[in-house]
Amino acid sequence: MAGTGHSEPDTPRRGRSGRSSAGTDQRAPHRAGCPPLTRNNQLDTAAYAHSEDMALNDYFAHESRDGSPFWMRIQAAGYNFALAAENLVAGTADPAVAVATWMSSDAHRVNILNCDLTETGLGFYTLDGDTGNINYTYYWTQVFATPQ
Repeated sequence: MAGTGHSEPDTPRRGRSGRSSAGTDQRAPHRAGCPPLTRNNQLDTAAYAHSEDMALNDYFAHESRDGSPFWMRIQAAGYNFALAAENLVAGTADPAVAVATWMSSDAHRVNILNCDLTETGLGFYTLDGDTGNINYTYYWTQVFATPQ
């Protein structure tokens, strides 16, 4: 298994387990003043679909294989947003390690601590026997958004 990977998050305006509760409100222990994030099924759907797609199609990026940006996945899941962001991490099955990895990255931490983002979705996918060029086995996507 490769080491833990993460990519720079994107924030535009306007496996087996896809419904993990890990990481759904990381702000609580890290910053007072933000209201708790609300879990959203549409955002869960967008996040899980991306984790699964990255694992099964051997890539790790915010852009989909066709080059479309992450926010198009959010829209395709039926969510209308005013603000959205996405964090990715791979290579760990441990939710605490995933969150710690995001919190150690300035850009990912900004998304987590952004009080303007009020809802979240999380997708976790495991690809046992991951033998492609990108070998992380475990793929996490967390989407943050504020509805229109």
